[in-house]
Amino acid sequence: MFAFISTVEPRALFNWTRAGERACLIDVRDREEFAAAHAVGALSMPAHTVDADGIARLLDREAGCDRPIYLLSESGVRAEQVAYRLHRQGLLNAMPVEGGFARWRAEGLPHRRVERIPSIERQVWIAVGAVLLIVLAKAALLTPWFALLIGVLGVGLVVAGVDRSQWLAKWFCRMPWNRTRSPTFGY
Repeated sequence: MFAFISTVEPRALFNWTRAGERACLIDVRDREEFAAAHAVGALSMPAHTVDADGIARLLDREAGCDRPIYLLSESGVRAEQVAYRLHRQGLLNAMPVEGGFARWRAEGLPHRRVERIPSIERQVWIAVGAVLLIVLAKAALLTPWFALLIGVLGVGLVVAGVDRSQWLAKWFCRMPWNRTRSPTFGY
């Protein structure tokens, strides 16, 4: 994006650190992205918070000037934008990692992956589906058709929450009342 900004290959950076060079790797992705998975040894500093003063507070006055700092984003674009902003603020030794964390991962370089808590939406699907399945047990005494409907909805919500397949949403998108407008789920 910015031709005058030097970049670094992920493998080269990893090899330098393995050889003993002290390198500061700053992950400029959002905290949620960092929490889900990040390069081993990376520090989290979301792109919108990165500036020369913040770098000096986090590290020291030499970082980005005499000592290089390496910036990591998901694809490398945010890292380049942050590097450009830091260059304008006088930190000329801020270098984005080429290809970002996606390339870091693809090259098999060390990273930590953390299991995440399901989103609120998924938690709701699972909870409502489970309640429907409990009601199903009681409804089975009334009529089998009522029980079948509750069972299908309950299983649909639980499955949608657990594996994100959204087959129930796809089914609702095919209903006649949803055919006149574009589906909300993009199917």
